[in-house]
Amino acid sequence: MNRNRLLMIGVVALALGLFVSSAVYSNLKGKNQPGPMVGVKVVVAARDLSIGNKIHNDDVKLVLIPEGSIPATAIRQASDVLERGVVLPIAAGDFVLPSKLAAEKAGS
Repeated sequence: MNRNRLLMIGVVALALGLFVSSAVYSNLKGKNQPGPMVGVKVVVAARDLSIGNKIHNDDVKLVLIPEGSIPATAIRQASDVLERGVVLPIAAGDFVLPSKLAAEKAGS
């Protein structure tokens, strides 16, 4: 075969490979961009809460969690848990659930 013909085939193959890999890279790069976080704000413990503690404002925080990861009974407003007693231990970052709290106005 003619040497010039082989060289031309190699250059065309290299250019085509670069073009395809660049297109794939830019396509995948665009898909990895995080979109806006969609979820629901729920109440979680800001620190470890042991049995008998009364919950104060600095004991809980609101965190944005994806909707599918939230328990059905999760509390969504911090005011719903303030001044309630803890009847089951709650670790920092765990959901504050009604089943872990004493009834309203029941004390600690």
